[in-house]
Amino acid sequence: MFVKGYNGQVDFDGKTLLITRKGGMAFISQGLKGEKKIPVGNVTSVQFKSANMLTNGYIQFATASSESRGGILDATKDENSIMFTKAMQPEFEELRSAVEEAIEQHSAGRGAQVVSESPLDALKKLKELLDLGIIDQAEFDSKKTNLMGKI
Repeated sequence: MFVKGYNGQVDFDGKTLLITRKGGMAFISQGLKGEKKIPVGNVTSVQFKSANMLTNGYIQFATASSESRGGILDATKDENSIMFTKAMQPEFEELRSAVEEAIEQHSAGRGAQVVSESPLDALKKLKELLDLGIIDQAEFDSKKTNLMGKI
């Protein structure tokens, strides 16, 4: 899967993320940084901020060795972040889903034990993500409805 953003591109083959920087905006925000490969097993989380009428969105891949900072201004400088416009967002949503699925498969393949949490604990965590701006209200409502059906 290849997606082109505002300040770079991401190529994801199911096992490795390849982030490259091409174009003027990439040079302005990232300088002369080359390509970066991140094995999916090293990705600890995916932060996603939707684009809107006033700001671009971004996808940010956190690793154990990277310090993930929040906010749009920090994302413009982060080497593990790609900015995108509202028109580009659907492709980045697909990328997010593919990477999160690959992370889960990788964890299951290592024999990682998944600790089941109660639906109420999961709802509390979702509310924290909403309050931090990591997910939007529509995503929160959708997941909340799903969780409430399990109570």
